[in-house]
Amino acid sequence: MTEVQLAATRATLAAGSQVEFGPLSATPDCLRHQGTGIPWEDITALRYSFVHASVDEGDLGAYVRMEYRDREAGAYGFSFQRLRIPALDVPDVQVLKRLAAEHGS
Repeated sequence: MTEVQLAATRATLAAGSQVEFGPLSATPDCLRHQGTGIPWEDITALRYSFVHASVDEGDLGAYVRMEYRDREAGAYGFSFQRLRIPALDVPDVQVLKRLAAEHGS
């Protein structure tokens, strides 16, 4: 099923439209989260992970984790940003991971 969804998503992006992945929106140029556009080429990692041990129980569970270059950090800023979203909030995680990998992460 992922291949069919991936093909449909590629076609939608090629037509200039966006595809929603819960709190994330994929566009031909970037992945958007809360009004911020993250260029595809700046995404260095996008993965699914599971936290099974933590001091804070609120941190337990499955997450989509993303790391990306921060173009606005400047010479003295932290050059990467991280994003963590509960996996259940992001539909079609495998399609999103494949898109990110195709664009350079």
